[in-house]
Amino acid sequence: MIGFSNGISKALIISATDKLELKQHFRTLGRRQAYVYKCFAAIIFLLIGSEKNLDLVIIDTEYPGQEPLIKNHLLNFLKSEGNEAIDKHSIIFKKIGKASNAHKVVNDVFKGLTKVKPIMARQILDLLN
Repeated sequence: MIGFSNGISKALIISATDKLELKQHFRTLGRRQAYVYKCFAAIIFLLIGSEKNLDLVIIDTEYPGQEPLIKNHLLNFLKSEGNEAIDKHSIIFKKIGKASNAHKVVNDVFKGLTKVKPIMARQILDLLN
C-alpha cells in the first residue's frame, strides 16, 4: 500500500497475488533483485503520474541506499509519459513518520475506512514494457 497527501490525498493498494506475479516475472527474467525497486518506482508513478501541479515529491525511505536507483526509475517513467515538470531535484527521500497525512491516508485504507481500487500486476508490467 502506498499513499500521498499534498492538498489532496490518494492511495493505491496491490494484492499479495499481484506482488507474487511481479516477483515471478522478474525471476523468469533472471532479475530477482531489480523487481523490488522498479516496481516500487512504478507504483509511485501510478500514484502521482496524473497529478499536474506537483513540484516536489517526498518519498518515505523504504529502501535505504537504493534511493538513486528508485529516483532514476521514477524519472524514466515520468519522462516516458511526457511529464517533465518533476526533475531529479524535485524528488527527495526522507522519513515521513506516523504524524504525516500520507500515513493517515494509508492507515485509513488499511483499516477499511477508505476504499481504493487495487492496481494489478498487468498495469505495472505494461508500464515496465
